[in-house]
Amino acid sequence: MTRLLPILIPTVLGSALLYACAPTPSPAPTPEPEAEAQTESRIYTAGLASGSSGAGVLDGTRWVITGLPSRPMPFADRPSMAFDNMGVTGSTGCNRYFGGISVDEREILIAIMRVSRRACAPEVLGTEQAVLEALASADGFALYGQDRLEISAGGRVVIEAAREP
Repeated sequence: MTRLLPILIPTVLGSALLYACAPTPSPAPTPEPEAEAQTESRIYTAGLASGSSGAGVLDGTRWVITGLPSRPMPFADRPSMAFDNMGVTGSTGCNRYFGGISVDEREILIAIMRVSRRACAPEVLGTEQAVLEALASADGFALYGQDRLEISAGGRVVIEAAREP
């Protein structure tokens, strides 16, 4: 027995140490509820100037920008955008802008050509910069029904907008 004691003590201690260091199993993940967007009617356009009349899904529409996921929108004079004759015009919340657009399948490219130069409060200038950057980075869009528009860049939403009443 005294000969077995030197062998048993390290074996028992080693087993206890291994048990104490073993990872505890994590609980099974709970399934995520289905996203609201999956139940909405999502409409993509093949072009802004489609159809015999030249009127496309965005042509002639006006939108109020309600959200920039990269920046809060705390002021009342919300940025806007309007699509007309393959161009875009709007307000950054301070200055006016206009530019050209190119659409192919589900893609949209926006090139801002001019921006007015009014003086604005610093927080409004920050939002202006965010709006212009979001428009310049746009590469896709989706309509939800007829009253909500999302513009995306690289697969993530950069502008959320509501149809102007």
